[in-house]
Amino acid sequence: MASKHHRYEALRRFMLRPAVLMVYGLMLIAIPVTLWILPPDFFDEGQSLCVSVLLFDTPCYGCGLTRGVQHLLHLDFETAARYNILSFMMLPLMMIVWFIEIKRVVLLLAKYQNTISRGSNF
Repeated sequence: MASKHHRYEALRRFMLRPAVLMVYGLMLIAIPVTLWILPPDFFDEGQSLCVSVLLFDTPCYGCGLTRGVQHLLHLDFETAARYNILSFMMLPLMMIVWFIEIKRVVLLLAKYQNTISRGSNF
């Protein structure tokens, strides 16, 4: 049986392949664009997925974050605050993490491109 380190290294090598990085990068771009294209009330209806609500019928601190962030993306501040005031903190944090991840993928692809042009292995 493979050790944890060996499995981690195999996953890391797979994730560093240029095709995988390209697909991952495209997903990083497509998901926020899709959320922006969807109407602000897209997630307002339907069954809650929160375990706290499903099991104990009690909302947690994260309840309403998805709906709040979706309304914030469409600049509907009042509705976002009504769903969850923490969405005003969560959206900027998610955007920072998103930009850092985009930068990481672009730098890895540039590194791969440089190694290909020099003729060495990645």
